[in-house]
Order: sequence, then structure tokens, then C-alpha cells
Amino acid sequence: MLTTAFQFPQTFAQFLDRNRKLLLLSALFVFAMMSAHAGTSAGQQFQNALTTVVGYAQGSLGAIIAITALIVGLAIGIARQSIYAAVIGLAMAFVLYYGPSIILGLDNATRGIGVFH
Repeated sequence: MLTTAFQFPQTFAQFLDRNRKLLLLSALFVFAMMSAHAGTSAGQQFQNALTTVVGYAQGSLGAIIAITALIVGLAIGIARQSIYAAVIGLAMAFVLYYGPSIILGLDNATRGIGVFH
């Protein structure tokens, strides 16, 4: 019978128990490399995509989607005789329009704060 130095564990839980330190060290190494590489390109390659998506969300397309979500929420709310669906439709419309501005504001406010910046 052929024996090897590495034996496959019977379950994934056994694999995690046996190799916990190695997995933790590997994860720390990967995160350290990602954070070291994160600030090198300054995100210029995605600036056009970001501008386009924010333009869609806050432009005519975003308004159409927001109004549609509100109408569908109102219709479902009337059908179920409940206000919750209308509130969800209103919340979706609000998040679609104001969400990108809030996220970009948080990103700009926290830029430069952190260990790796």
C-alpha cells in the first residue's frame, strides 16, 4: 500500500482544526499584500466607471428606477393592505438617489485615515 506524508482529513472541520495557524498566517500575509498594493494606483482606472454609475443613479435612469420602485411598493402595499411595501419602495428610491453621494462623502472624509495610507 502506498503511503504519503500528507493524509487528507475526513472533514473540512478537521482540516481547519489541523491547519488553523497556517491558514491564519496565510490570511494575514494576503491582507498585508493587498493593503500594501492598495494605494499604488490611486484608482484612476475606475474613475470613468464611477462617474458613469453615479451619473446613472442620480440622473434620469435613477429617477425612473426610483419612481418605479415607489409605484411597485405602493401597488404591493395596496394589494396587501399594508404600508410596509410602500415604505420599502420609498427607502429604495431614497437610497438609489442619495446613496452614491453619501458613500463618496464617507470615502473622501476617511481618506488618509488608517494604518496603510
